[in-house]
Amino acid sequence: MSVRRLYNFCVGVVCTVACLAFAPSRAVVCAAQIVINEVVSSNVQTLVDEDGDASDWLELYNAGDDSINLAGYSLSDNANKPRKWVFPGVLVQPRSFLILFASNKNRRNAELHTNFKINADGEKLLLMTPDGGMADSVSLPSLSADQAFGRFPDGAPQWALLASASPGAANDSARSYPVLQPPLFSQPPGFYRQPLIVELRH
Repeated sequence: MSVRRLYNFCVGVVCTVACLAFAPSRAVVCAAQIVINEVVSSNVQTLVDEDGDASDWLELYNAGDDSINLAGYSLSDNANKPRKWVFPGVLVQPRSFLILFASNKNRRNAELHTNFKINADGEKLLLMTPDGGMADSVSLPSLSADQAFGRFPDGAPQWALLASASPGAANDSARSYPVLQPPLFSQPPGFYRQPLIVELRH
């Protein structure tokens, strides 16, 4: 076996094991995979579309070594309608980005616009393959104005709140912040006549 073939075999084995190990919780990037890489669900001024509107947007990233034609892929925010918005024939080069506006304008020309908007309070986005398989998914947290949620580094399984949005460019892993769950209170909210001790757990 040549060195090149041995390398490709090892990469394939490692990637397969990683996908099986992490599949229940979140997507793992393997060779030649297109992934959702960054999302801004409450865009105010980070990016404007061809109409001059500050539409919400998301970024895809080709983490593989081969070009990917997105014809027939679909994007949705509804698990019951996984083919809610279907991609036209768009070629994404290796290690390259693709911007889509989640504007509800439903366009498939030079600028891509989905037929739905993203809920800024948080929701799940699904990226499906033409044959109905799951290419990628992400559960978005609640995001404030112009706040970006993205992978770091690009295409990696880890997601974080980014210090600044970077549409069409590499996410800044040096300035990212993990998403923490809200603390749990040991006592329910309400009015109490007597003093009590309240513990916070994370």
